[in-house]
Amino acid sequence: MKEKETYVKILNEMIKVMAECLGSKIALICARRTPLIINPEGKVEDFYGDGKLAVEILLKQYEEVIGEICHEPIRKAIKPIIEKKKVELPKSLM
Repeated sequence: MKEKETYVKILNEMIKVMAECLGSKIALICARRTPLIINPEGKVEDFYGDGKLAVEILLKQYEEVIGEICHEPIRKAIKPIIEKKKVELPKSLM
């Protein structure tokens, strides 16, 4: 699996888990404020720039809405992905 694909999977998991916490409408509003390329169904297809930065920007959007409480569910959601392929992530998600 390529690094970019791994980041896309992580970003999709982040949105999915935050949709469960915040509702899909709010989760997608936050995601659309980031450098992500999101299809009409709400799935991340790609992102601009650096993968770690894209994750960081999306995380900041969720932090603005519910604070650092978002870290734990995101950590749990992305754990299976990052166990298969190590990628650089913000410290708060490690």
